[in-house]
Amino acid sequence: MSFEFVTYKGKRIALVDIDERAPDEAEALLAQASASIATLPAGSGLVLTDASQVVYDRATSAAVRAFTSRTGGAVKASAVVGADGLRGLALTALARLGGRHLKACRDRVEALEWLSSQA
Repeated sequence: MSFEFVTYKGKRIALVDIDERAPDEAEALLAQASASIATLPAGSGLVLTDASQVVYDRATSAAVRAFTSRTGGAVKASAVVGADGLRGLALTALARLGGRHLKACRDRVEALEWLSSQA
């Protein structure tokens, strides 16, 4: 499982790595990450989620919705890697419903660059 805070260009960014995770692993990781991110001051969190190659099913979709709901007030901006095709449409819809500023990125470097500019 991989969740950590990283510093990039002086900005503290939550890195949620569900790349290549089975649905049950992704659910557990998203729950762990949301508990930590939710403690951040309102509107201050920067979140990078790597969803490349994640197995996206009904359970994963529910876990992403719960993650978005639990962390909504704390998050300023989110970037997602691996949000292509139907997965990208689903994540974009969830972000809009949650009032979240989200950008789909090609890779982690692009995501980190964009997030670090969101101050």
